[in-house]
Amino acid sequence: LIGLLLLLSGCRNVVKPNEGQITLYLDEEFTQYMNYEEIPSFTLTFSGVINTSDVDRIKTYQTIFASNDDLKLSGIISDLFNRYQNRMEVVIVEVLENRKTARLNTYEDGELKQLNYPTDDEKEYYEVAYIDLENGLKLTLDYRRFISNGINYYVWRYTSLIGMSIYYPLMVINNNGTKEFVILTLPNLVTFQVGPQLKAKNVINDKNYLASPTFYSFEYLDKFETFDEKKQYVIDYYVNGYEGYFEGDKLLFTYLGVKFKVTFNDTNFYIEFVEKV
Repeated sequence: LIGLLLLLSGCRNVVKPNEGQITLYLDEEFTQYMNYEEIPSFTLTFSGVINTSDVDRIKTYQTIFASNDDLKLSGIISDLFNRYQNRMEVVIVEVLENRKTARLNTYEDGELKQLNYPTDDEKEYYEVAYIDLENGLKLTLDYRRFISNGINYYVWRYTSLIGMSIYYPLMVINNNGTKEFVILTLPNLVTFQVGPQLKAKNVINDKNYLASPTFYSFEYLDKFETFDEKKQYVIDYYVNGYEGYFEGDKLLFTYLGVKFKVTFNDTNFYIEFVEKV
């Protein structure tokens, strides 16, 4: 997504107006191989109109905000962060030092106006926010933040636009002789290999993706120092949120009507499909 944003930042913005809401979802390219009553998505709601970049390269599970009133969009993002403040982690990518003012754009009488707000700490921050949604998906936003008169503002980076994306970690299973996709839920910041960034037909038709440890092993987070802390982070996520319980040394959990099994190794954990429930 960051690479996409950098590409878009140098392009002329072709924008699409969105009245009242923006929905991120998984495309039919993948959902045609799924067997769910309802596939989770995310809808951002707001009053009025918010513009997004209308570029073919953008997937259905991501969006790029473009040509908006920065004050209005910042308020929408602030409301979102307040809603999920207990389910959110923020990673600082870069700190811009010695920034006495920070730039943003607003509209007055239909005319674009550039503003420069004084910063409280003479810093601006490039950040990525990771939100753990109630439906098990992860929502991320890439933005620039600064503080002025005690207020946090969330605006575009000087190198790119604000991006918002949903993560869909996927697994290929054999369900009674038919291969299909199921969606995994993973703790915040855990990376994955199989997702909608790939071609659905290629993944379905490649036997190597069928419950292979290579593709469904996930590294522990470096923010924890000991193995026990890294392991406990994963255990707590599934036990507290997804009916997790132990059978011997294996952790089982259920997500979207599918039961999975977690095996803990020294350097990673591995998820396997168990059954539909």
